[in-house]
Amino acid sequence: MIVYLLLRLTQITTHCKLSLQQIARRVGLNLTSRCSLLELFTDPPEKNKVNLHHNQGSLELVYA
Repeated sequence: MIVYLLLRLTQITTHCKLSLQQIARRVGLNLTSRCSLLELFTDPPEKNKVNLHHNQGSLELVYA
């Protein structure tokens, strides 16, 4: 019961859209790393988006 309450509190305070099971998995995987809850539950920005464009029947990679 205590774990459920702590996970729910984490979900509320971080405005996380993940389910409680997903939150529990992330917390379990990152027990030994030092990071804040916001770092743990926010998605990292995408570095290089790769878009596939169809050009005359062939595929081209375009980095945006």
